[in-house]
Amino acid sequence: MFFKAIGFVDQAFTILYDENFQNQWSLTDVDGNTYAVIYSKNLEKSLLIEGWYDLRSFYKLQHDHCIYFGYVGNSCI
Repeated sequence: MFFKAIGFVDQAFTILYDENFQNQWSLTDVDGNTYAVIYSKNLEKSLLIEGWYDLRSFYKLQHDHCIYFGYVGNSCI
């Protein structure tokens, strides 16, 4: 079965920082692993629509997960 992995982004977060966001975000973990993801740039349905599958695969995530990110500016999370 094929599915497209997407990440839902908190709407309050996107409303607060939308003017700073570009479509591509860089996600970096504490070990320095970096992932490029594409943000939908839609305040009503905020999603990470590309690159999310690579991140899920690297961390072996299955099913639903709630992941918290810290925003440092310039679309770097």
